[in-house]
Amino acid sequence: MTFIQDITIIRNCTTSQQLFSVAESLSHQVSDLEDMLKDAEYDYNWDRIQSLLEQLAVKRYAYKFAYDAAADMEDEEHEIQLSAEINDAMMGDRV
Repeated sequence: MTFIQDITIIRNCTTSQQLFSVAESLSHQVSDLEDMLKDAEYDYNWDRIQSLLEQLAVKRYAYKFAYDAAADMEDEEHEIQLSAEINDAMMGDRV
């Protein structure tokens, strides 16, 4: 998956749960790339090392972007829920 596809998926998420799921998937991809990088280092395959380092940098950035967005959205969802509960309690007093 390309960087643009990763960012598009992240931006299309509507809940923090979806974003955390995307971040987890990206985390697994980062781990896989790190394993492949180790293999390339053992093989002294410099072209492969360069390619994997570029991919790894992009995936790490996308992971951080997704995780930070998820954390921000989770805070916002919590605030919205708390506000709704307070509003419901205040309206319940009026009945």
